[in-house]
Formats: sequence, C-alpha cells, structure tokens
Amino acid sequence: MKAHRASQNIRQPTNNEKLAITNSFPILDNT
Repeated sequence: MKAHRASQNIRQPTNNEKLAITNSFPILDNT
C-alpha cells in the first residue's frame, strides 16, 4: 500500500511536493 502511494506521489506530485523540489533545487529557480 505505502509503496503504491509513493509511486502515485512521484507521478502526480502535490503542490507541497513541488515546493519541496523547488526548495531542494533553488539554483534552478534562481536561474
């Protein structure tokens, strides 16, 4: 179940997921 949910999160990331990715790569945002 958890593994399946994780797979869905990767395919359809929520706004929080996208923000986390952006925060993880601030260089991309700055450029």
